[in-house]
Amino acid sequence: MDHRDVSALAEELAQCTCQHLPWSDQRVIALELGVGECDLAIDDMVRAAVHGACAIPGHVIARLHEWLDGYNTTACTDPAQLRDYLNRLRCA
Repeated sequence: MDHRDVSALAEELAQCTCQHLPWSDQRVIALELGVGECDLAIDDMVRAAVHGACAIPGHVIARLHEWLDGYNTTACTDPAQLRDYLNRLRCA
């Protein structure tokens, strides 16, 4: 997945999740997206969506699995844990 695809995925995920998150989380995600840290923003949104029980459309979840397959693991301390979070997302 190239940077444009990751950026588009991050924006779509933000549309699904940010309205359900506390203001402080929304602010962090907006900053991450604003500086181009899309991988980090996606990581944070996935974790927040699981904890907040946000429903995510199935096609977005499928794209998240594709994204994680090519994810830069240096940005994530535990890719296996992130995969577990992806598997726990609630489908809309």
